[in-house]
Amino acid sequence: MSRVRDWEARATIRGQNDGKTPMSSDPYLDVEHNIIVRAGAGSGKTTALVERVLAHLRMGEEPSSIVAITFTRKAAAELRGRIHEAVDAAVNTIAVAGEQERLSQARRRLDEMHVGTIHGFCAGIVRQYADVVGLPPDFRQMEEEEEEVMRNRFWSGFIMQQDESPELEFLREAGVDRSSLVDLFGRLVENADLNVVREERRDVDFSPAVEAARQVMADLGPIGHKGDNEDAVQSRLRKARFMERMRPSMSLGQTAEWLRLFCDMIDTRVGRLRMTMNRWDRPQKFMKAVRDGVEDDVAPWWVLSRIQNQIVPLVAAWDAQVHGRAMALVQDAVDDYAAFRRAEGRLTISDPIHILNDLLYTSADVRNELQGTLRRILIDEFQDTDPVQASLLFNLAADAVDEHDWTRNRLLPGRLLLVGDDKQSIYRFRRADFEVFSRSEKAIVSQGGRSLVLTTNFRSSEPICRWINKALAPLFQPAETGRRHEQAPWEPLEPYDAAAKEPRRTQAAPSVKAIWLNSTMRAEDSAVAEARVIAHTIREHLAEGRYEKPSDFMILFRRNKYVADYVAEITAAGLPVRVSGGKVSGGSDVLPAVCNILESLLREGDEAAGIAALRTPFFGVSDADLYAWRMNGGRFDTLAGDLSGSGPDVDPGASKHSVAVASATLARIYHRFQSLSPWEALRVTADTEGWWDLLRFRSSAAIDTGVLQKILALFAAAEERNLDWVEATEELLRYRDGDVPMKLHAADGDDGVQMLTVHQAKGLEAPCVYLADAGYPGAPRVHTHSFTRDGLAFIALALRSPSAFGSPQVTFTPSDWTGAVEKEKAFSLAEHERLLYVACTRAARELVVTVRDAPQAGHWGDLVPALADVPVLARLDQVPDRISIPGEESGPDVKGRGVTYWHDERRRGLLRMRQAVGNASVPTHELVRPSDKEEVEAAVDSVDELVPPPLAIGMEGREFGQAVHLGMERLVTNAADVRTADLHEIAVSSLRAAMGTEPSGTSVTAVVDALSGFMRGSLWQRVLEADEVLSEVSFTTSLPGSPVRIVSGTVDLALRDQDAWVIVDYKTDRVSERALKALYEGQLALYADCWMQMFPGRGVRAALWSTAFHREFDLAF
Repeated sequence: MSRVRDWEARATIRGQNDGKTPMSSDPYLDVEHNIIVRAGAGSGKTTALVERVLAHLRMGEEPSSIVAITFTRKAAAELRGRIHEAVDAAVNTIAVAGEQERLSQARRRLDEMHVGTIHGFCAGIVRQYADVVGLPPDFRQMEEEEEEVMRNRFWSGFIMQQDESPELEFLREAGVDRSSLVDLFGRLVENADLNVVREERRDVDFSPAVEAARQVMADLGPIGHKGDNEDAVQSRLRKARFMERMRPSMSLGQTAEWLRLFCDMIDTRVGRLRMTMNRWDRPQKFMKAVRDGVEDDVAPWWVLSRIQNQIVPLVAAWDAQVHGRAMALVQDAVDDYAAFRRAEGRLTISDPIHILNDLLYTSADVRNELQGTLRRILIDEFQDTDPVQASLLFNLAADAVDEHDWTRNRLLPGRLLLVGDDKQSIYRFRRADFEVFSRSEKAIVSQGGRSLVLTTNFRSSEPICRWINKALAPLFQPAETGRRHEQAPWEPLEPYDAAAKEPRRTQAAPSVKAIWLNSTMRAEDSAVAEARVIAHTIREHLAEGRYEKPSDFMILFRRNKYVADYVAEITAAGLPVRVSGGKVSGGSDVLPAVCNILESLLREGDEAAGIAALRTPFFGVSDADLYAWRMNGGRFDTLAGDLSGSGPDVDPGASKHSVAVASATLARIYHRFQSLSPWEALRVTADTEGWWDLLRFRSSAAIDTGVLQKILALFAAAEERNLDWVEATEELLRYRDGDVPMKLHAADGDDGVQMLTVHQAKGLEAPCVYLADAGYPGAPRVHTHSFTRDGLAFIALALRSPSAFGSPQVTFTPSDWTGAVEKEKAFSLAEHERLLYVACTRAARELVVTVRDAPQAGHWGDLVPALADVPVLARLDQVPDRISIPGEESGPDVKGRGVTYWHDERRRGLLRMRQAVGNASVPTHELVRPSDKEEVEAAVDSVDELVPPPLAIGMEGREFGQAVHLGMERLVTNAADVRTADLHEIAVSSLRAAMGTEPSGTSVTAVVDALSGFMRGSLWQRVLEADEVLSEVSFTTSLPGSPVRIVSGTVDLALRDQDAWVIVDYKTDRVSERALKALYEGQLALYADCWMQMFPGRGVRAALWSTAFHREFDLAF
């Protein structure tokens, strides 16, 4: 057998491995030095680790002295199994005297070897020294979900104790809401072992900035505006002038938000004012001087420098002060929470790592004792370690530790074998530090250790390896700049010489192909179109025998937004899937359905809860049946108590068959939870009430059945913690309500097309891989910056405050945050390139890449230059037809090819059932809610762009809308008496009602701006002069037709002048005028029809009032 090019490096790890050469005299084997191995994708990292373990055992190392660590339980189980297999095989093949006997003895004691995750390893050692570190000996580690519940409960108690503290009051006035502090608390808990960047307290004097702001308003005041639309400077100038009237009563936080308007006038990317020339009534030369800050004899060119030099620095200083005081408050909670966990004997998954590392630093006795028994430490996937984990490993291998910098520890010889690939370091968001690998390499080499490189790729075909080298080498090491310090060194993949072993399966088709999407297609259409092409090609490949089974295919995503669409299309083609990735809320209705059913049992007497349960897919009661039940005297508040299923005397074929039967089912479920354990009750319900059968027939079966399995697992975990069904349900509701995320996954199966994110796919492979979803990656939002200073690991966290649209917005940051952001963006770009490497190297025989035909070609766009000369699988500019369901009708016959299809009879039964349901489902009426959020969100996709958002108001857009509606109602009902001076109080009370908490100064300002704009408009004058004014009129009425439409809604404002009505809907949407009309024209037309039905004989006109534009828009229909 010929040798691979990196054979000598491999022999250094394992010896010659010929079964004849004694380990003690092997000239290649090195067990006397510490070694770090950079092992490229597909190079056999785990095999190298197993062979190293075997070499140590052949040399007489006790199994109990060997530690083999990897970073997932699944990988640890695989490693343990492969070590057992290798030892079993070696016992029968090794011919060296003495070594076979050593292996035979070691085989009987392999369970003494420490093989597992670093978390499990550390927990085991901490348990040995529980008395030393002050822990109860029966402590346990919490799963992520349990810990998050415990953390939130602890925080609630802590913040209640702080409710009247000066620090919390200061943060409230500064505009920091409680949700921001909760978020900060969670992030600090996750990073409690790192040094947190925190500013010293320095009070800020805003006087110079306030004076500068007034001068800016005076300088720009004489310059008039042109046109109806404002640019960014004009918009902020208008708001600043309005807020300036309230300056005497402003808090420091409100003053900061006022000054921030001036900061927002600057485009920081180019260092000039955000002015649009044709919106100002001065010559272009004049306005360019103002915009660019270029000296001019006439224009006030100094405005830019005044903002930059006199306002921006003080606002930044204020941000740092607020940030520092928030950090101090929350850090106290973090310390208290850590003490609470220890006292309770309940640790997070990471706690044992931190506890053991601290113990190794502080106790030489413990360190020496462990080093006497743990002589060989082997680490797989070393690129995934964080600084604390690396510190712990170096402390375990050192006879002298440096408390400031673990890389300066004096290492014992031959203790460490670290195997990884820094080109696959892709978990920075989980604290994995890319620089740990290079710092460890330097430390080991500086003390006489060795650095080895494995480049032979045993996974991918030669064409794929060659293409990957061509595509990625320019990204990792650009010719013009060379390698960046944020990026790993590039080593080209070397395909394994097929002549050295059995030839690979030959294939005529090219190894790399492309799917091109027209850049004009909507993202949703692109996903469906691509999924249908992939489904078609997979079926073709299986039918032609090019691949054996669906699991030979892997579909990889950079995001999980459209995973459910791909699942739907693949399963519709008759192919089973295995899914991992995404959140339940984005792909399945099973979680809310189960929650609604359980909640109806908890809230007996609550009709809304009963109706919500009936409308779940597990009962499927229609609106028509609900309406008929109620019209015939039925109730929805005692459903579970009706064992007989009796109810009002209605048509047995309608409500009697749905609501009454559902009532009896709910009663059975309720009694199960009263008599069985929570898990058993839910399991029996799912089995006996047909839940599994229902879900398996859905197009999203893979996801839905997986979610139900996850819910059962959560109930089993709750049962282990001695929770009753009520407590278990309350925890499940937290997942439904979004307090705790539930990951989307499919039920495990023996076979299925694999669907994963790239992060989940690392370590996996498949014969054919699709890089799917060519959506555009958003700009990275930087909220965390990790770095090393003087050997110590630091983390800087931004204090995030929700914006008007609910997305995180960096508000309060430590000093020099701009520099931190730039560094993190550089690391983010480098990690994006490494993600491309990981994705491409999953493919063994075939790789298909989807890109867009645009300069920004999507997530995989950096691969476009290398795709220029590869075959095109498809060019898509529209959604193709879905391929037919496999079976008797049409499509290639792939039976017998190993594809797991549903039984034909079940499929025909499903089709018959769907047809019967369709024939029977002739509704008598249609319930219409024109303002449903889903309809609005669907419409916004088809209209033009968002207008620039208002200043951040620290709350969800829904809460902002509620507050504005409440404020408008108060204005209208008190129109004769309300004054501008009352707006602040109205805004505060409206926000309190909408948010349930004390509003920030910024949110008050935003609502005041909306209300004052209303009072300045012509619509307000008509309110004052109208013959009749109605506010917030809720109605339900019917419109004739087939089926009859029952319309329910609320008219925000109705004005009657003589014999005509004007109905007005308030809208807070930040969209353009055209988009606003497109969104709500249909809703207002329906409202107008209903109004004429309720008030016949009078004309009706409909209009929108936009808080974004402070204008009324008439609608014509």
